[in-house]
Amino acid sequence: MNLKINDMFKDGDDAIGDYDRLLETDPDDADTHLGRGLAFAGLDNPLAAVHNLDRALAASPDDTDVLYHKGIVLEQAGIYGDALDCFDAALNMGRDDALIYNGRGNALLGLGRHREAVECYDRALSLDPEFVFAEYNRDTALASERLYAIRRECKRKV
Repeated sequence: MNLKINDMFKDGDDAIGDYDRLLETDPDDADTHLGRGLAFAGLDNPLAAVHNLDRALAASPDDTDVLYHKGIVLEQAGIYGDALDCFDAALNMGRDDALIYNGRGNALLGLGRHREAVECYDRALSLDPEFVFAEYNRDTALASERLYAIRRECKRKV
């Protein structure tokens, strides 16, 4: 059976089985662990996703794609500090990418660091001016920052 990684996302459970078969022939293949991790992420199983992404990183420690995807899974699971570490590691490896800055902004926003999040979204937009999600996220961060300031002002008056 000749399986291609890009052809396996028909159904999450089926994809997991396909990746398992690939791992039987090459248990340390980074791309297979990446695909398996993404399949688990698609099944809303962040723990299994991160486990597989960590295995991909063990096989290919300088793979910024894996770091990016691990950051996304962690950010979506609300584990913002660890997500930020992944995005920072990818950036420190020299990958200047709008997706990574957007993900970093989302992690910072989750940590309540609005101003830094806006800076990341601005950087993402400088790299890709048509990046609609970065623009939306930037506007959300600015609105959140304003609401936080208003709430803080109201509490001082009470």
